[in-house]
Amino acid sequence: MMHSLISSMALETWQVVLCLGVLLVVLFSTLMYWRRARRSDGLIHTAIISSAGFCFCMMIIAPSLPLQSNPLRIDSSESHHSMAQWVQQSQHADSYQVHGDGLRWMQWQDLPRLPMQITTIPVDPNSTKLDEVLDLDFPTQLTQGRMFHLSVQRQHVDGEWRLQLLAENQQVLAETRGREKQLSLQWLPPAVERLVLQAKILDQHGRVIEQGPIPLEVIAPQSLLVQARFAAPSFDAKVLNALLSQSQAKLDWQTKLGKTVTRFETADNVSTPTPTSTQASTAKPDLLIQDAAYFEQQNVRARAQVLQQVAAGSSLIILGANASDIGLWRRELDLRLQASDTSKEITIDPLKSLSPSAWTPQVKSDANWYQVKGQSWMAQRAWGQGQIVWLSVANWHRYQISATNSLQAWWQTILDQAKVKKSLDWEARFEPRMPIVGQRMRLCAQGFEQAELVLAGHEQGLPLLPVRDHADAQCASFWPEKPAWLDWQAQKRTKSETKSAAKVVQGKGTSTLATGVVYVYQPEDWPAWQRAQARADTAAMLALVPVVADNTKDLRRSLPTWPWALGLLAAMLLLWWREQRDK
Repeated sequence: MMHSLISSMALETWQVVLCLGVLLVVLFSTLMYWRRARRSDGLIHTAIISSAGFCFCMMIIAPSLPLQSNPLRIDSSESHHSMAQWVQQSQHADSYQVHGDGLRWMQWQDLPRLPMQITTIPVDPNSTKLDEVLDLDFPTQLTQGRMFHLSVQRQHVDGEWRLQLLAENQQVLAETRGREKQLSLQWLPPAVERLVLQAKILDQHGRVIEQGPIPLEVIAPQSLLVQARFAAPSFDAKVLNALLSQSQAKLDWQTKLGKTVTRFETADNVSTPTPTSTQASTAKPDLLIQDAAYFEQQNVRARAQVLQQVAAGSSLIILGANASDIGLWRRELDLRLQASDTSKEITIDPLKSLSPSAWTPQVKSDANWYQVKGQSWMAQRAWGQGQIVWLSVANWHRYQISATNSLQAWWQTILDQAKVKKSLDWEARFEPRMPIVGQRMRLCAQGFEQAELVLAGHEQGLPLLPVRDHADAQCASFWPEKPAWLDWQAQKRTKSETKSAAKVVQGKGTSTLATGVVYVYQPEDWPAWQRAQARADTAAMLALVPVVADNTKDLRRSLPTWPWALGLLAAMLLLWWREQRDK
């Protein structure tokens, strides 16, 4: 212990200076007492003064002792180790030693934040067997009529490999192959239903690398509120009107026929050539469509109102075929336009090519506007919480009959890139991305007040409460019990603490704010995907906690200073008492 105490005294400059000052005071005081006192009294005074100086120096130095390290070993390969055991052992640990892939985010949230050291397992480059790591990306909910996209990224690729999407009866729905690290496929769901598809990944020899469930809920299309304004009629606008009407969108459509005549079209009253027609109620439209001429002809106040709607979360698509005032676009939207060659058509896909407009966006060096690779005819930018999209092509009406599906898919791509979505008063999301039976998951929601989460088959509701890591949301945690689709409801919290299952199903006596469904996986589903998530989540947690490196100094515990202060006080009182006695 004495060796540890001495080794801890790596003094700062100010500590050395103060200790030298104390030593000088002790020597000076000792000499003064030796000159005026007897030899026996001088020895006693010297001992008292030296003790006081020693205590004062120890208060300045503040020595410490090394802590006994007690790391908790977390090895993701130890399947027998339960989360409850790690939680219990972490109460007596001072750091983590992570071996393997680590833990997933919700598991890290259940443990206290301690310094962490990650031990990477060296991989033999000559080894033919590598732990597969996959990253899957796909939506679990899709609107009917939309294309389902599945992407799989591998860490190690050796030769050509295949990605298959299988139906519940193991029939192949889509397939792709390649030598790249990432493969993607798409498939069009035929009906509104809940599906548990299968994805299969095969190597160059046809051996299955990984196979697992792909949950997908296909929902009915939601009616978008669309507000469209045009300075003049056109075939393109007419075809766009038809496409949006087929998608059950609620339209507020106005087309100027002259200086004093405007045609109004709504979902209930179409093509009524009178300016007194009742318009659809689109106080908060999801999508705004304007041709460039109409935007240019609006007064300053009207343009400001449009941009306020976009900033609030709406999407604005501008058809730039009839643009003329280049300076206005630079002033209002910071969009640079340049003249383009209108004699050569732009190939969109093998089925169609469109006519370029006279002005195209120039966004190569722009900080706000950007273009998707291969789409020089479109530019977009964020505007508040919404998006603005500029289209510099025209004459898509030519493909209304000859390539209807291709035209619909093209416009759907534009709407997706414009981030057009139905405005809701609430938003809910589940964590983690891959819920697993027996592991904690939680629902975090925005837009609810005094609400609780009610799970199908459960009588007790879980209150949605604020949490530290989501300042703008309220969350409720639970542990799923079985792998399947799990229905949930967000209900207005009442004074009653319990609800019967019948009320949950039938909705009697409750105020339902929102409903939804989430799929719960089995622990053995997608082990390679679980490894990828654990590695990513462990790396994210590592950025939030102190790192324990191999060359870091041992953690130390400072000794208390009050005994030295008490010793200093006792020595001073004893010295004072002896002086008073000798008088």
